[in-house]
Amino acid sequence: MPSAFEAGANFSRWIYKLQGGYIQVRCFSACDTTALQMDIETINISEPLDIRISNQLIMGNNEKDATVRVTTRDRFIHITGNNELVAKHHPELSFTLLTDPAVSEVSTVTCEEDDSARCLILSGQLQGKASLTIGASLTDRQQAVVEPLDFDKETSTYQARQNDLVNDFSVQFENDEYNARKLNDTMQWFTHNALVHYSTPHGLEQYSGAAWGTRDVSQGPFEFFMSMQRYDRAVDILESIYSHQYIETGTWPQWFMFDQYNTIQQEESHGDIVVWPLKAVADYLQTTGDFDVLKKEIPYTSVENGFNFTTEQYSLFAHLQRQVKHIINNLVPGTSLSCYGDGDWDDTLQPANQALRENMVSGWTIPLTLQTFKTLTAALEGQTEYADFVAQVSDLTERMEADYRKFLIKDGIITGFLHFPEGDIEQPEYLLHPSDQKTGIKYRLLPASRSIISETFDKEMAAEHMAIIEDKLVCPDGVRLMDRMAEYKAGKQTYFKRAELAANLGREVGLQYCHAHIRFIEALCKMGKAKEVYDNLYKILPVDIQKAVPNAELRQSNAYFSSSDGKFNDRYEAYENFGKLKTGDVQVKGGWKIYSSGPGIYINQLISNVLGVRYQNNNLVLDPIVSKELGKVSLNFRLFDKPCQLVINPEQGEYTPKRATLNGTDVELTELPNAYRTGAAIIEQTTLNSLLQESGNTLEIWL
Repeated sequence: MPSAFEAGANFSRWIYKLQGGYIQVRCFSACDTTALQMDIETINISEPLDIRISNQLIMGNNEKDATVRVTTRDRFIHITGNNELVAKHHPELSFTLLTDPAVSEVSTVTCEEDDSARCLILSGQLQGKASLTIGASLTDRQQAVVEPLDFDKETSTYQARQNDLVNDFSVQFENDEYNARKLNDTMQWFTHNALVHYSTPHGLEQYSGAAWGTRDVSQGPFEFFMSMQRYDRAVDILESIYSHQYIETGTWPQWFMFDQYNTIQQEESHGDIVVWPLKAVADYLQTTGDFDVLKKEIPYTSVENGFNFTTEQYSLFAHLQRQVKHIINNLVPGTSLSCYGDGDWDDTLQPANQALRENMVSGWTIPLTLQTFKTLTAALEGQTEYADFVAQVSDLTERMEADYRKFLIKDGIITGFLHFPEGDIEQPEYLLHPSDQKTGIKYRLLPASRSIISETFDKEMAAEHMAIIEDKLVCPDGVRLMDRMAEYKAGKQTYFKRAELAANLGREVGLQYCHAHIRFIEALCKMGKAKEVYDNLYKILPVDIQKAVPNAELRQSNAYFSSSDGKFNDRYEAYENFGKLKTGDVQVKGGWKIYSSGPGIYINQLISNVLGVRYQNNNLVLDPIVSKELGKVSLNFRLFDKPCQLVINPEQGEYTPKRATLNGTDVELTELPNAYRTGAAIIEQTTLNSLLQESGNTLEIWL
């Protein structure tokens, strides 16, 4: 067993104590080539060591999926396989290993049935250092180009590129150096995690993943690149997402493979899935004012043609029209409310029967849809060629919002779900609401937090629901999805599949899902609750988490955790003792790692809503939320690709800039509306262009 282990951004390192010295094993990746290298080094060990390196050979998803062949030439070992799925898309895939002279004896473990190589073994004697470099090729089955890598060069290049990607982000708090340092470390690690989710979306628990969830990629990767002003990447994501829209229905698969394996996907989807790509387009248009994107030609995916792309391409705007048509076609009859379909964001609350799919409404999906429609119509206002479409969406928005207030609000409180038994809209059934007598669950977070974010609540209702959330749902380790768990009755289901069937307590079943906690922070920002924003900002950061969450067990510090799970032995114990999560009398553990849109969403919240740097029609919007306890806040970040130090002074208040100077010159501020408080300030791009220099910029803001 190793004595120590280190996980770096592009490397892992193991240290083994031995004979008064130690062995160091280090694996790292290249930045510009498809190569990995393992360095093995003995330190303060005088005698040579017999060494053996084993490497499993699979060439498919699982063991025995392929017949693997190994050939050697000089110091090169060449590996190919015949997996049917791989061969269909990458017939030339091969791997080449460059061995070290010290470890050059090659043998294989083979399977008697098909003479396939199952394991590669390298042997030799190690004194000093030896390296093994692994390269891969998709184009040349005969030989991948493999050259030794330099660890210092690859690591420094990786860090420089990541710093460039996050616009050289760093933050300082005058009165809280510790938490500022924590945020700076987290920015680096969550960026790393977000890029894993973007490029190879599977966590440690799903080694064979690599699919984009339509909802996930419309949030995490998209929001990350938008917050970093990498609009070209955001457009690439939009094109990829919309190419997977079904031409037959106008909606999407729940998830899809985003590369050459694009025909692999989950055809059915939850009722909210159709909304997320539209929200991404609306946010892009509002931020950039780039209406040319609507003319981009993009194919559809055809269900009837084996999930292949259509040969004909259509404008992105045509895709939006088909998307809105799907939403209209799937309203609950007699209302302007979208039906639940196969679920909403909370995967555990998938409906238990067909009647619930067609006659139930999510209290979360509706304000999300309203927010999307309003953003889209505001962005397209004045664009005459889209006037008919804007009128159609505006009319639907008006009718949906009227039904939201008529049906979803009962006794002043929004319902988690609304059920129309047998389609009878005159006598709706309220679930996850104080009047709910069937599930035992009285309050649900998502409809309340999204209604605040979308400004669908009025000011009084927002304050009342925020008070309910803080009273009923906020725990030491974060906000929970509901005020109590769905009861587990040996797997018997009544309303919700996984919530009532799952024997485990992880992810949404345990009710603290970090993604939802981040959206709660967004709602707090919308209301200007500065102290609560920062208190909750640190609850889901794994770095030294016990300082923010006293009842947290130790957890890995450089990985985003998708949930915080109560340390209960089983669901029965958890149900009976759920209140201990509220008091902190039970410990909490980290859930799934990395596999989530959460890191990208968190980074967007930190930059766009907490530190308040975002854009509208390519003008700079300043909307920082700064607790007076922090004192002066200094943020290093690039604006329009020019390095700038933003200095935020919480002088008169904790939000809404009252005055700003750029490089010593007063700049004009225009206040934007906010339903719950005084709003953000906007600075015209022309003003910034005239005052921003190539370097050494200072933008000072007084709240």
